[in-house]
Amino acid sequence: MRKRWKKLGAVCVATAMCAGLLAGCGSSESSSDSGKKTISIWFPAYAGTDAEVSDQEFWEEQLEPLEKEENCNFDVQILPWSNYEEKYLSGVTSGNGPDIGYMSMEMMGDYIAKDLLADMGSYFNDEEKDNYIYYDYGTIDGKQYALPFIAGNARILIGNKAILGKAGVTQMPTTWDELVSACQAIQKTSPDVKPFDMALGGAWGNVDENFLPFFWSAGGELLDEDGNVNIDTEEGREAMQFLYDLRFTHNFIDESATSNDDARIDFEAGKTGFMILATSNCLNLEGVDWDWTTALAGPDGEAKTFFAADSLVLFDKCEDKDLAMKAIKHLSSADVMSEFHKQITEQPPITKDEEYSGDERFKELYTTENDNFKTLTPFNSAVSLLTKVNENLQSMMMGEMKPEEVLKNAQDYYNENLASE
Repeated sequence: MRKRWKKLGAVCVATAMCAGLLAGCGSSESSSDSGKKTISIWFPAYAGTDAEVSDQEFWEEQLEPLEKEENCNFDVQILPWSNYEEKYLSGVTSGNGPDIGYMSMEMMGDYIAKDLLADMGSYFNDEEKDNYIYYDYGTIDGKQYALPFIAGNARILIGNKAILGKAGVTQMPTTWDELVSACQAIQKTSPDVKPFDMALGGAWGNVDENFLPFFWSAGGELLDEDGNVNIDTEEGREAMQFLYDLRFTHNFIDESATSNDDARIDFEAGKTGFMILATSNCLNLEGVDWDWTTALAGPDGEAKTFFAADSLVLFDKCEDKDLAMKAIKHLSSADVMSEFHKQITEQPPITKDEEYSGDERFKELYTTENDNFKTLTPFNSAVSLLTKVNENLQSMMMGEMKPEEVLKNAQDYYNENLASE
């Protein structure tokens, strides 16, 4: 799964994107000297520096049979995570963007708003739609703008079993109240341990762990019934008050969290009782015996947690959509994705006909217990809004904002600066 853009330095990328997209985009399809059609495809970098095969090599090898079959070329470009959104912005606005792109849901809204993405729904029959586990996640405003491709990285609550055992906590919390009780028990038995920790010092992507699971579990929604951004609601304020209480009322969260962008370090060192983490990052934990639960139910809301559904999209300017869709179906097939999950990154299947090959601890989570998953519905300037929420959450945790001000300020900022873009 993507690294949640923690390395993204520009805070106003999406705002600039909205203005830039007004310029439109031209065709990126070109012809080689042999006269073959060329479909350009942009992927992010997933393979590590010590991987046996690079991303470039992997995708080119997987596409080679289709190239021969269709007598065409696939021009694959691998974009670094550090400037992923900027690359799309400059490429699309200059007419050098891809025919097929890989996008997060947060990115997508700006391109949909400018009519730059094609509806792929007519290219899939009912049997194909049924085989894609997360197909419906790509349906936006009644159109299939996205095909979830690298889906997973659900945010889960993890706990240090040794610390929990010392505190007499025998089961992982499943509600906000149970979390508070467990953290109070840790305070009594391990006063030098942070009962709960958060990474509040990173970029906007941290809202996936620090805000959205609480916001959604309180019954909050980023969009209202009419599709308008509306986060300053009773449910949103309830979630923000709970986070404030974890920090200031109960003193579960240390002030160091406001400058920390990776809470795993202290968790691995046995200095933390609980934290929320992506499933893929849990697999990298060393030196600690941990337990987990999917999500925490709020006082009146169902337990919901963030689930990433990064997708393949088809740009409307593509001159040969039939060929591009053949490539999209090939890339997302069980044969290709099973190799991707084995060779490049360990993620759950996206189709029913692919065998699960991930960590056994999460097999049930991704195959039968995914009702608690929730992903972002794309909307215009999503990155800019979430950046503002993240900044305000940091300010609240530093005592500079009141809980009721956090979402109101972010909503006002969106209404005044972003809503009309």
